[in-house]
Amino acid sequence: MHVKAPIEGPLAMAAGLYSGDNRYTALKQATKGTKNIIGVVCSVDSPSKKPFRDWSCSMTIADPSVCSPEDGSLMHPHKYSVNCFTKTYEQWLPRPEVNDVVILRDVKLTEFNGNPSAIGYHDSLQWAVYKPETGKMDHNRGSAPLSVRLAQDGTGVLFSPFYDARPQEIAYCSKLTAWWRAVLEKRREDLGTVHQIGGEAPGKEIFSAGSKRQHRLICDAGPHVPPDGYFDCTVEVLYGYASDAANQPYDLYVTDYTKNEQLTPVQYKWCSSTALAETVLRIEMWDGARELGTSMQTGVIYSMKNVRMRVSKGGYLEAKIQEAKIQPLDEKEAEHNVHLREFLERKKRWQSSDDTIEPPPEYELIQDAKPDEFFSCIVELIHATFTHEAFVYVSDYTRLDILPRFDEPWAAGLEHCIIRIKLTDGQVEMAKRFEVGTILSIKNLRLRRSYSEKIYQGLLGGNQRLIEKLADGNLIHAEMKTQLLERKVAIKNGPAVDSDTKPVSEPVSAEGKLEVEPKTENATVKETDESIIKSEATSPTGQAKKSVKSHRELGGDFESYQRATISEIQACTQCPHKFRLKAKAVSYFPKLLQDCVITRCTRCSRDLPSNYRKCIACDIDDQALEYQYRLFLRLSEEDGGDDLMVAVTNEKGPLLKDLKRVNLCDNRDAYLAFLDLVEPFLGNLGDVQEGRETRKKLIEPSSPTLDFMIETWNNVRGDKVYELRAYSPIA
Repeated sequence: MHVKAPIEGPLAMAAGLYSGDNRYTALKQATKGTKNIIGVVCSVDSPSKKPFRDWSCSMTIADPSVCSPEDGSLMHPHKYSVNCFTKTYEQWLPRPEVNDVVILRDVKLTEFNGNPSAIGYHDSLQWAVYKPETGKMDHNRGSAPLSVRLAQDGTGVLFSPFYDARPQEIAYCSKLTAWWRAVLEKRREDLGTVHQIGGEAPGKEIFSAGSKRQHRLICDAGPHVPPDGYFDCTVEVLYGYASDAANQPYDLYVTDYTKNEQLTPVQYKWCSSTALAETVLRIEMWDGARELGTSMQTGVIYSMKNVRMRVSKGGYLEAKIQEAKIQPLDEKEAEHNVHLREFLERKKRWQSSDDTIEPPPEYELIQDAKPDEFFSCIVELIHATFTHEAFVYVSDYTRLDILPRFDEPWAAGLEHCIIRIKLTDGQVEMAKRFEVGTILSIKNLRLRRSYSEKIYQGLLGGNQRLIEKLADGNLIHAEMKTQLLERKVAIKNGPAVDSDTKPVSEPVSAEGKLEVEPKTENATVKETDESIIKSEATSPTGQAKKSVKSHRELGGDFESYQRATISEIQACTQCPHKFRLKAKAVSYFPKLLQDCVITRCTRCSRDLPSNYRKCIACDIDDQALEYQYRLFLRLSEEDGGDDLMVAVTNEKGPLLKDLKRVNLCDNRDAYLAFLDLVEPFLGNLGDVQEGRETRKKLIEPSSPTLDFMIETWNNVRGDKVYELRAYSPIA
């Protein structure tokens, strides 16, 4: 029996290197994932470029794990091919010669024709070539730039494909050169000799101290920072966004108040500070992390583990997390949590920096607020309710006549001084953190008339931090708080205020009463907001009057119908028929809500463009025109399954039957009445669509899940139509 001689000298070299932070996998084990590899070049093709394609080159490489005297692969190494790509510069591709050693970092491992191979992409591959004759690294960059930003518009991550090898890596390349010379010499010596093929020895790798995932600041994290871009962090949530599309991540925007030069500043409405925008990191949350992400609150500090920094397809730096290794942190824990303590210190320094101070909002008194205009105010929280809908009641102790009167004990003495604010989206959870009596700063508040209750109320939605406690040390906050408390004392100590009594602070009524224009065929009599407020908004006792039956409660026999799924509704052959569906609106048509009224000529029954004031075909004026509401909703179930398109009209459905039939583009009062009826089930989809049409900043879509009463009927063509009859909050 032939006994194999022990392998000695350079041929005994083990493949693989683990030098400090950098691990290079032996080629035999380099089969899956994204790895760093080093090999001797056995063959190479020159870079080439086909029309409308990237620059590319290919090569085959070897190391001791695929070329060993122990398994007979010394004469015929296992083929390991590499394909590299770049978009613009040929010199950005490695161009080694045969027998050079090439370092390839962040290559994607795969198989080609059953053999292992690696792919180096334009936005991740970094490389260096070791020249045996000089013992030095070479890039042969020529006139190509050292680095560029990856995004198409010239922004994004600053990237360079040229890797600067470290001494340990250069030493490994030198060892590979010595090993390869020994291989070539052995081949010459053994040419023609028959070798006994022994068992395949497992590949070995040289390891030093292990690389462990660390807690890092955003400024220190990166795709190439060991281990493989993974890190732990302590961050504050600024914003969150959930796409309605299936199989999409939850986008979380966070900061730790450090600036990573590779990050592109965000440009969203919720981040008005230029300095803060430079510190924001976008994290894609997948799998278990996605479910947790939707419950993470703006303004709360979290510990996040196993986050991975990466480069997006668009060339921007971003992060990703899959596991739900996320914990909220309480500032009280700072004494025992060094990362939290350092985070709070950084935030405090950042807030006191001249470069980061945002211009304060221009606060207004409630008495100066105007309908449908955004304003900011300093107020005291008087009362709050969180049931099917969320409302907070606030006051700065000035009076605005268009505000309703509340008869509850907590509103005593504050007639027309309290704003009821309807909360949606992230504002609900933010408001729950504050106790009655807290003095608050509220931004981007808007007064809008509720046509179902005939009163003015505030609207506050989105996930921005719009409700906050007053900041310590803020002189403007301190001064306005003092003035607010003085007005409060004056009201409490003064005479009772009724509807005919002058307020403590002279009121300024809302300017420009919204007049309802006279109707033609379907019109009601002319009326103003003032007459509505006097006759309908208040009861004889002064309490805000609520309609006995709101629009959403029409068809109150919801409970007599069992819920059906969208697939069951679509499969049902009975028509007409009514169904009860639990769903939410995810989009609508037409794109702009003011276009939801169509103009029709009663002579020829043609639909006319909204800007027509007469029918050209019939050559008659607007006396022969009628206006009909047409809104189409796409409803979707919570599980993201089927969608159902339903119509909302004033012909068959009761929801819009009482609305004024006019062109909404011409009549603001009618348009606001229409918005008041559709917003409860549209949520903020109208603002989202308007932002898309006008190319404004991104707004997160949000609409409530409701019980919808859907009725099916056949139109004149025999097509089945699904119409919204009523809706109600989930019982």
